[in-house]
Amino acid sequence: MNEEIELLKKILEYEDREFPKKIEYYKQHNLNLEPAWEWHEVGVPPQKIMKLVKNGYVKIVYKSRSRTEYRLTDPDSVRELIKAHEATTYKPERKEINVDDLFKFIVGYDDIKNLLKMVLKSEKPVHVLLIGPPATGKTLFLEDIYNACPDAEFVVGSEASGLGLSKLIREKQPSILLIDEIDKLLKADDLSTLLSIMESGKTRRVKGDGISELVKVNVKVIAAGNTDKYLPPELKSRFLPPLYLKPYTYEQFREVAINYLVNFECVSKDVAELIADLTWDFNKDIRTARSVARLCSNNIDEIKSMFELFKKYR
Repeated sequence: MNEEIELLKKILEYEDREFPKKIEYYKQHNLNLEPAWEWHEVGVPPQKIMKLVKNGYVKIVYKSRSRTEYRLTDPDSVRELIKAHEATTYKPERKEINVDDLFKFIVGYDDIKNLLKMVLKSEKPVHVLLIGPPATGKTLFLEDIYNACPDAEFVVGSEASGLGLSKLIREKQPSILLIDEIDKLLKADDLSTLLSIMESGKTRRVKGDGISELVKVNVKVIAAGNTDKYLPPELKSRFLPPLYLKPYTYEQFREVAINYLVNFECVSKDVAELIADLTWDFNKDIRTARSVARLCSNNIDEIKSMFELFKKYR
């Protein structure tokens, strides 16, 4: 389903443009058709388009021996489908915090905290890459910045489509782009756009019939990933030297989890301590602790049952 969503996004953006040359072509050949597109114009292989045709998302509006042209069957339904899909992808709920309280609940890493504050205050873009396994606080750094900076945008590499990220950068032009799981962001469009904006602060917006215009984007990229093994060297070179974080000790994880759950998820300290301990025993991932707190609140029996369920189906 994720691949279909990405393809539909790509096609929808193309259809949202104007097609003056296509309209002129139809007039010259006396074709009474709505403007349409061929597979190479949207960059989607014919076999994948035919799968979309089979599933009812795309229709064939013209076919000859040499060409086949397509349109979305119902663009409004596709927009709703994309909207529903995006609603299920992870994005932190923005909880406004004062810049002075940045990283208040993250244990240790004082030198990294100072560096990130310097980057945020810098007039010119500087890019930071945090690398480390789960339970190192990487995502907490990104979420704190997201909460403190209203014009920051947050994306997750495993959920971002190439077209979606590029479109977000061009249209919203955030001053700070936060990318979690950047090691899973491997789409060509994503990487091309990132390379361009991180190096020159410029990218291109494609208008109707392939005409493009230059867009200036003054953005700082702060990213996190479990590994930098699969990141292209040209992308890594645009960041400051990667900062490799080590996993928290039990005491550090517990302190981080309790502070976060009490202050952001509004559970009692006793319940936060229980969730922290159960999470440490299960997978040491602060996201698990947060999700359990949101589902169970202060209900201790439900919390214990939730972790039993996790273990049962592990």
